[in-house]
Amino acid sequence: MAKKIYDYFSSFDIADLLDGFSVPFTLSEADLAAKTSLGLDMVDAVISRPMEITASSEDGVLPENTLYLSLVSKTGQWIVNSYIRGFADLSGFAGSYSCTGDLILSKKIKVICWPLSTGSKK
Repeated sequence: MAKKIYDYFSSFDIADLLDGFSVPFTLSEADLAAKTSLGLDMVDAVISRPMEITASSEDGVLPENTLYLSLVSKTGQWIVNSYIRGFADLSGFAGSYSCTGDLILSKKIKVICWPLSTGSKK
């Protein structure tokens, strides 16, 4: 006798559970400035180690394969800024895929290319 398989998700649409994405605060270039020369070196997919940026990032130019990295709370109340090396060869990335809804921003250049705002900063 064959097992009967039930598909409990065929009528499930995640869009029904999600409201439109909104950022209830404004970020400026100063908000995303790293205050330290320490960062994270991704040796490979599972190994990371601390690193120190030796080249000046004041002019906005980072060493090869290095990105600015910011973790921003979903309410904008706290921001952690640093650097990451070995993550990816890209010019920018933003994501909010986490269980807490916080934002991850990484970028190659220091300036913000677009206003990340949908409201006023708290």
